Amino acid sequence: MALPVQDKTGIAIPVTLAHGPVVDHLIVAAQLGYSTLGDGTKVMPVDFYTAILADPDDPTDPSGFGFWVVILNALPTPLSLVEMPALVHGYQKGYPAVSDLKGSTLTTHVIPAARSHPLDPSVGLCGVGTWAFDFGNGTEGAMALCYNGNLTDPQSQQAVGPFVGISWRIGLAWANRFAVTADVAGKYGTLDGFYQQSVVSASDSIRYDKSSEIVVMCHEWSADLQSGIDPLCSSMMVYIRNKLPNE
Repeated sequence: MALPVQDKTGIAIPVTLAHGPVVDHLIVAAQLGYSTLGDGTKVMPVDFYTAILADPDDPTDPSGFGFWVVILNALPTPLSLVEMPALVHGYQKGYPAVSDLKGSTLTTHVIPAARSHPLDPSVGLCGVGTWAFDFGNGTEGAMALCYNGNLTDPQSQQAVGPFVGISWRIGLAWANRFAVTADVAGKYGTLDGFYQQSVVSASDSIRYDKSSEIVVMCHEWSADLQSGIDPLCSSMMVYIRNKLPNE
């Protein structure tokens, strides 16, 4: 699988590391599409994401985008984008990036690996990052991410699998569909095959999938007028972790 040209359309959205309650809320959102605060408010995962960035001047207001793909990476290796075909509908408005805190980006289209907190090894940190897309009349597409820590083979300069797959079809003219897979090539042959089966024909739309190594799960939530958020704002929460011994 050849590496894609990294699309830098839109703004660079800082990746971050999260722990504690934020991680717990994002894990719940990967199963329900939202998490509930102590006062009963249902909150989208993108709101937890922008909250931990804690920058009042940050331009990543969720209501200004439409559709977010938020990824929580609990693996000890980074998640690197290796394939994202042209979006069928909509266009990219933001992409994950590591910043040097001086206005420049160092790494793009990579979600950080999980790790221990440098000041307290007992605290675990998970990588979090997001892509954002215009909503308009809807957006649909798919992406594949490498998680084995070696993005390219030194000789072939090709992406090395296995690959996590994420697909979505969110819009006003059709029913929302979304899916994940822990092994694109092993189960579908190609990313396009996964996309066609999971959101176009909806013959295999799955929210939870596992391979011999990892588990990936997702859920989508569309805001409504009662949520206090732009009703055209929606987010897909994806959680990727190692498979447990009893799974």
